[in-house]
Amino acid sequence: NQRSSVLYGVDNVTGPQMRLKNVPKPRRGGILGTGGWLSAHSPEHQSSPILRGVAVRERILCHELPEPPAIAGVTPQPDEDSSNQQRFSEHTANPQCAGCHKYIDGIGLPLERFDGDGSYRKRENSILISTDGELWDVDYMGQNKCTHFSGLPELAELLAYSDRGPSCFVRQMYRVSVGELETPAQEQ
Repeated sequence: NQRSSVLYGVDNVTGPQMRLKNVPKPRRGGILGTGGWLSAHSPEHQSSPILRGVAVRERILCHELPEPPAIAGVTPQPDEDSSNQQRFSEHTANPQCAGCHKYIDGIGLPLERFDGDGSYRKRENSILISTDGELWDVDYMGQNKCTHFSGLPELAELLAYSDRGPSCFVRQMYRVSVGELETPAQEQ
């Protein structure tokens, strides 16, 4: 409808009636491209590359990330002279953070093309946002294997055709539908 067409960048839609429309290619990425998913993994009124990267690892790939160290939690403050990509890239270049953040940031930083409510943008504070990303160890963490991608459609394809993505998706759907975790016997 007209209201959601603004969020999804679809032209020539008026009125409250829902219509079947194709979304622009940069937006295509299945559930990862929906305003609901993007805004659910961001704090109010801003995007979060860390929350989005963690969500992909834990909810789309079913990877268990280690607990953050005591020094974690200090995030760069918003700044009108830089973008989230710039601030978080500098933040996570810290050797104490880099070990875990290589699994998170390469996914989350390209998703900065979407603001806090999931609206598509090319720039933040007049700074072009890169869609280039790195997906480390897509199937099993610790392989030290990196796959490069450009944009949400390529990321979604990598996840969909990975060993872990489809089975994790089914697991998450099961958990949501029955309202509980699977038992060890059900995992086999």
